[in-house]
Amino acid sequence: MEIRILECLKSLNEARGLIVVIDVFRAFTTACYLHNRGIGKYIALNSLDEAYQLKSANPSYVLMGERDGFKQTGFDFGNSPIEILHANCFDKTVIHTSSAGTKGLIEALKVSDQVITGSFVNATAIVHFIKRIQPEFVTLLAMGVSGEESSIEDSLCAEYISKLLKNEVVCNKTFEIPIYHKYQTLTDEYVSEGRWKAGDLELCMNFNYFSFVLKAIPLTKSSCTLEKIPLFG
Repeated sequence: MEIRILECLKSLNEARGLIVVIDVFRAFTTACYLHNRGIGKYIALNSLDEAYQLKSANPSYVLMGERDGFKQTGFDFGNSPIEILHANCFDKTVIHTSSAGTKGLIEALKVSDQVITGSFVNATAIVHFIKRIQPEFVTLLAMGVSGEESSIEDSLCAEYISKLLKNEVVCNKTFEIPIYHKYQTLTDEYVSEGRWKAGDLELCMNFNYFSFVLKAIPLTKSSCTLEKIPLFG
């Protein structure tokens, strides 16, 4: 198995095989908490206009996501895992659009028919899934900020998954400490600005909390859904 780590959307043309689209803060952490709440259907969109149009045509759908970290006008939720942890989304259709993660899913599906989400909260499940299907090539795509600039949390998550795939011994603290160090003061700033909710950081760093993988399935050229694939039990 050949494993390649790529950074941001500009490198997607180098991707091969199964693609893990990594967005720790916060799209694919939130997506895991969302699927754990027993939603009916998940729809990822890149375009804000399409998200608004779909919500307008289906008022009962839940609209969530962000741009530049901020919840958008008319959205039911932002991109916050702590919000979803306490939300009632059971059996509801959820529209999700974000600055990096959902954009990465849509673009990755143009390159590969095997695309899954990546975050720390289900990293071990991702590794078990990949080892089970044994693809010849694996691409770990660290989306970074808006898919344009590398970020420590996505880069380290890619490295973490890569080491686990290679059966290397890893210490979670080695990956956790530098991320907390960077975001120790930024978190208060983001919360005060309204970008994040208090508690988002801690939920995003909840290593290996979920034992399922989220696999992207195309719906249209500009949208996809996520299939929840349990790994155990």
